[in-house]
This record gives sequence, structure tokens and C-alpha cells, in this order.
Amino acid sequence: MAKESSILGIDLHEQEIRVVQINCRSNKPSLGKIGRAPMPEGAVSNGRILHPGPVAVALRLLLNSMGIEQTSRAVVGVLGDGTSLRTLSVPPVPDPELPTIIAGEVAHYGLVHSPGGAYGFLRLYPHTRSGSESPATKAGGDKRETFLDPEVGDQSPAVVTVIAVEEDVIFSIKETVEQANLTIEAIEPCQYGMYRSLMLAAGPSATLFALMVSPANTDIAFIHEGQIVGYRRIDIGSRLLTLVYTTSAEAPGAPAPESSTFDEYDRSRMAPSGGDLNRLAAESLSVEIQRTLNYYMREFPDANIEDHLYLAIDDARIDDLAREFTMALGVTVEPFRPSVIAQDGSESANEAGSRLGAIYAAALGLAVHGQILSRVPRLDLFSKQRAGVQQAETQRNFMGSIITSLLAIVLAIAGYFLYHKQIVDAQKVTDETNARTQKLQTEMDQTVADRRKHEDQYKALRNEGVPVTEVMDYIAYCIKPGTGLSTVIIAPDLSVTIRGQSTNEQQMIQTNESLQKCPFLTDMRIYSFKQLDETTGGGVGFEIRGQTMSVGRVKLPEDVKKLK
Repeated sequence: MAKESSILGIDLHEQEIRVVQINCRSNKPSLGKIGRAPMPEGAVSNGRILHPGPVAVALRLLLNSMGIEQTSRAVVGVLGDGTSLRTLSVPPVPDPELPTIIAGEVAHYGLVHSPGGAYGFLRLYPHTRSGSESPATKAGGDKRETFLDPEVGDQSPAVVTVIAVEEDVIFSIKETVEQANLTIEAIEPCQYGMYRSLMLAAGPSATLFALMVSPANTDIAFIHEGQIVGYRRIDIGSRLLTLVYTTSAEAPGAPAPESSTFDEYDRSRMAPSGGDLNRLAAESLSVEIQRTLNYYMREFPDANIEDHLYLAIDDARIDDLAREFTMALGVTVEPFRPSVIAQDGSESANEAGSRLGAIYAAALGLAVHGQILSRVPRLDLFSKQRAGVQQAETQRNFMGSIITSLLAIVLAIAGYFLYHKQIVDAQKVTDETNARTQKLQTEMDQTVADRRKHEDQYKALRNEGVPVTEVMDYIAYCIKPGTGLSTVIIAPDLSVTIRGQSTNEQQMIQTNESLQKCPFLTDMRIYSFKQLDETTGGGVGFEIRGQTMSVGRVKLPEDVKKLK
């Protein structure tokens, strides 16, 4: 029997956590389980996970409720405001050398500001113009963006869109996913996942105009006959599209007077789905979409772009956005709905096919990352392209080392014949110096041995025992009501393992925070936890691990001494 594998697409949205599972057997994908859970309040801001611990707990509880095993592969999304985007044109080079050229452009423009940041790029295939100059060049634009005569061939510059992410964003995602006991397969932009979902529904040689909405911005991609032609970003997203202006004297949702600012709004009165749109933001976004659409309609007059407009959203409150764009643009904009495969389970099929299913576009696209939808290239922000650059640099350094070594051998042979007498004299001086050095080394070794002997004698007199009594006193002092411990184990390597159970996850987290303040314990973390059934008392069983230290290294706090 063919072995079935599965991969998770995880969208860590600022409002909720969304998970889509894709199963694959004999290279035939099918929709597995899907689910969502509220995001802890204030845990995500501007595309960054500020509190990985609570998010990891919420994610793990969601996966447990979905019946997904702990060790699973996952592709995790980054929100639009956690990434930066720039379209570049680079000199014409063979495809294997393109990552090296782009690495230089990224460094030149400073697209990645932190050492641990990463980037990926999309190869675009813009319309080739006839003639030697493009309108951009004639208008005084960047000459590197000129599209030359197609007969010239590989002299035309390559156009790429670079998407970069900073170190703190990647680190927060890695910490969250690892604490949830998952294996990261890749990290991709959420809007690129939406783009992949649209391509999954459209087919291999599709022509479409795709709109992907995230909290901070909207990405636009134009695909012609299966190839991505253009990609741009507009800084209007669902966060602004659901903005409701209020004043103290007006009803919720009423238009704000001219003196109002974007800071005066009330999100709490928005409907959970299908809420009123911010008409001003929707109109501004439709104007930018119309400009982009008009450009590609001029460039591709035979493509019938106006018949292939698709919209993917991240917020159920803007579900009417497709109808709004249809009226503003004068062409039909089709909202994305996840396609249900024949093997899908009934619960997942009902959820994916409902009106609410539109918000799973990003998670679904992330889950079909890689071999399942190979015609859409991966955009892995784990520095896939940088690996190629580092390999090329390593090869160049290796060749340089070989050349340097050969030159050194040639110079050494020439020096031996030209300066033989000087070499003999230098050897004599070297032998005498080595003899003196050996004598000094022997004396130094004896001195070090004596000092080490004294240190060993001193250490033998010190108390290096484990402070078991003090550790237990402090643990008993800081455990809160509602939490009980079953075992406390201190190993010979000073590692500490604490097992117990709490009535809920919040008390488990508070217990871990209290233990982190103990002067005898360090690096205390929740290693694992699980929901307990009623036969064992209910609540949450947990295991906390950390390190302790010797008595001689810690001074007992006054409040703990009073317990003795």
C-alpha cells in the first residue's frame, strides 16, 4: 500500500489561527481536516508574533481538537505587514547565476536589515515589447527596466519581485511552531499562499487577475497562460477596509466628519461576518486596481483579462468586497471558495464550501506548497536562494585557496634555491629558539600542573551538592491553588523535571512563570502538556523541564530562609 503523508498549512492571522491539512497518497492530494481558533489577544501585531508562548499553546490545543498528531510538518505564513516587497530588473544572466545577482541587489538596496533576515524572489515574465525602448525609458525611467527586441534573446533584463522578512519575524514564528511540537517545512508570505490557492482552482495554463487581501495591504498578481507577468502591492488591507469611524454623538458605522482621524474607530461593534465596508478605503483600493487592470488590458488586448478577476480575502467581514469591486470596476470579480476534492471528509467539505471557507485561502495555499502544486514555484523565506549563493561563494573560495596554495609552493621552491644559505642559518637560529622554548614550556607545564593540583584540592573542599531541600521549599512556596505536582526529579547532570496537573492552561502557564523566578532553577520551560480525561481528574497534565545549580553558586533569598 502507498504510504499517506500529510502537511499542514498554518495561517497565524492577527484575529485567529487557521489550519488546513492536505493528505497525499500516490501523488494524489486530498483535503484533510480544517479548523480555526481565536488568536490570543494582543499576541500578533504588525505581522509579528509578540507572545510566542500563548500562541503556541492555542495552536497546540487547536491541533489536539482536530486530532492531528504532535509531530507534523507545517508550512507557516507571514502576514503582509511582516514582509517588504520590491520589484527589480537585473542584468541578463543564466538562471543558475540569478540568485547571486539578486543577492547583490538585495544588499545594494538594503532590503534585509538584520543579519538573520531572509528573502525570496519571484521570476516575472513581462510582456516583451518590439523596438529598442520601452515607455519607461522614453519617459526618463530606470534604463535597466527596458525590454529590448526579442531577437536579441538573452540580452533582455530579468525582472524579479523580491519579498524580504526580518530576523525577528522569522525567529518568532520558529519559536512558536517549535513550542507547538511541529516541524517547519517552509515559511511563506500568506498572500503568496492565496495566489497558490487561486492557481490551484484555475488550472495549469490559466490567465487571471488575482487580488489577495491581508490585514495591512493588498497584493495584485497578473498571470498569463500559467506564467506570472506582474506583481504589485497596495497599502490598503482588511484592517482599513473594516475601519468604522465613530464620534461620541454618532451611531456606529456612520460616516465620520472631516475632523475625525483614523484613530477614532470602534472594532468591537463590527459584525463577525459580512460587516459594513469602509467605503472610502474600498473606493481608494478600487481606483488602484482599475489603474493596474487598465495597464494589463492594454499590454494584453487578446487575453480577456476582464473575464478572469478573482479575489481572495482574509477576513469574513469583507466578504461583500467582491460585489463592491464588481460595481466599481464594471467587470465581474469572483470571490475565491476552496475547491472540495472527492476524497474530502464531510465536516471539512461543509466548512470549506461555506461562506466562511473564503478565509482559508492562505492556509490552503500554504498546505499545497511544494510537490503537490509544483507549477507554482516555492517562495521559501528560509533562505533557499541564499543557499545557492553560499554554495557559489564556497566554490569560488575553494578555487582561490587552491590557486593560492600553488603560488605558495612555487615561491617556496624558488626561495629554497635562491636563498639556501639564509635558510640554513635561519634553521640554526630556529633550532636554538625551539630548544629554549621547549625548556620554558617544560617549566610552564610544571607550574600549571602544580596550580591545577592546588585548584583540585580547593574544589574538593567546596560543597558542590544539589540544593534539594531549598528547591523543594521554593517549589512548595510558589505553587498556586489549582495546581498539583506528582513528581520532581533532579538528575546527576543538574537537570530538573517537574510533572503535575492544573485545572486549566492559564494556571499551568502561571506555575511555569513562578518557577522561572526561583534562584535555584534556570531555563524552566513547558516541555509538554495534554488534556486529561475525567477518569484521571480532568484538567491539563504537564511536564516542565529546566536546570538547577550547586549550593555553592546560589545565595538563598531571605523569604525562602524563613520557611525553614
